[in-house]
Amino acid sequence: MSFLAKNSNINERAYERFTQKTIKPAARYFKAGQDARGLEVFIGGVNANPDFRLSQLPSSEKEIWMDNILELKGHSISEYYGELNQSELGELDIPTLIFVGDQSPKWLTALSVELHRILPNSSLDTLVGSSHGLYFQQPDQANKVMRAFLELHQDGM
Repeated sequence: MSFLAKNSNINERAYERFTQKTIKPAARYFKAGQDARGLEVFIGGVNANPDFRLSQLPSSEKEIWMDNILELKGHSISEYYGELNQSELGELDIPTLIFVGDQSPKWLTALSVELHRILPNSSLDTLVGSSHGLYFQQPDQANKVMRAFLELHQDGM
């Protein structure tokens, strides 16, 4: 478990359950070349919806998810995620926007809160009515928050 998890008020059992029931099964599908099914397992686990299927999405949204699957595959099939270094993160003085949804899994929110605490120039925003898939669930609200953040920091970026 990373220092973020150790230092946050994360429920260690929930984190381990998510790893066992979501990350590892998704990784097995990715390793078997079944990327769409791996993505379904991951999204379903994050959103606490084991019945989630990509076929429920509009084709344009499904295409976006599939186009952005590479990082998820890499993290889930890797035995080593890479340890974040708290002191190095604390030295990053760049504007950083962190999103959570008010329906995100509590342990993901706890990690985001801890990351916000460590990053000296971060903003933490909660989007109402969304879980971890907030860009798809509340795109207008997410865009509004991102635009405001970018306008606020346009000179420092």
